[in-house]
Amino acid sequence: MTKTLVEGCFSLDTAHIKKNLGRARIHQENISGQLVGILAGKRLIINYWFEYEEEDSLAVSINGRLAQRIGLSTQAITFGTRTYLVCECGKKVSKLYLADHGGDLRCRKCLGLTYELNTINKDTVHGRFFYQINRMIKLANKSEAMARIFYKGRYTKAFLRNLRMMAKAGFPEKGLEARGLMENIWA
Repeated sequence: MTKTLVEGCFSLDTAHIKKNLGRARIHQENISGQLVGILAGKRLIINYWFEYEEEDSLAVSINGRLAQRIGLSTQAITFGTRTYLVCECGKKVSKLYLADHGGDLRCRKCLGLTYELNTINKDTVHGRFFYQINRMIKLANKSEAMARIFYKGRYTKAFLRNLRMMAKAGFPEKGLEARGLMENIWA
C-alpha cells in the first residue's frame, strides 16, 4: 500500500491568507481573495471569503465547486493573536491539505498523510544515502528561498539555524563560507 505524501498535496496555509485573517478578526466586510495552486500537475484556482454567522468561518471554493466552510479559531499569544483553521475532525491547524481534486480540505491526520522523509528506511545503506541526499536537496531549496540572511549587519536566526541543519546534513562548507563572509565584512 502506497502512502499519500504531504509533498504531493496542495496545502492551504494560514500564512497564505495572513493579511486577510487579521482583517477578518475585526469582522471587516467583503474580505475575499484568490490563490493559485498546483495538484497533480493541474492548476487549481482557490477563491475564498470570510463569513461571520454564529461562528467565524472561511468559505473556500476550488475550481468553482461548491464552497467548503472551514471554522476559524483564534488564540492569544505573547504578541497578538493567532488564527487557526479548524478541520472537520475538530483539530486546530495552520495547514489544511487537498489530496485529490474531488475531496475537501482536511488536516494531515484525517487524510493519513505522511512526510516523504518518514517513508525512508534509514537502517539500510541505501536508505541512509537516500535520506541524506533528500535532506540536502530540501535544505538547499529552503536556503535558496530565504528572503533575508542579514539584519542590522548580522546573520538572521533563521539563516543560522539553516546553516546548523546543513552542517548536520553534510554541507559543513556552507558554514565555513558564511563565517568567512562575516569576517570579511567586519574586517
